[in-house]
Amino acid sequence: RDIVSAIAYCHSQKVSHRDLKADNILLTADGKAKLADFGFAKRCEEEGMASLSKTFCGTPDHCSPE
Repeated sequence: RDIVSAIAYCHSQKVSHRDLKADNILLTADGKAKLADFGFAKRCEEEGMASLSKTFCGTPDHCSPE
């Protein structure tokens, strides 16, 4: 629930993380999950959404082969 809330907040601020994977989820001592590593994050404007989805980014070990 924490991660989905974090992603929803990012999207409400027009930010796309673009590198979601287990390595980028941190757990606090009280068990809350936090989203980390916004190195590939991009601000999404309506006209730029099509090109954003065609840009490769992320960790090759975590990508599907196709």
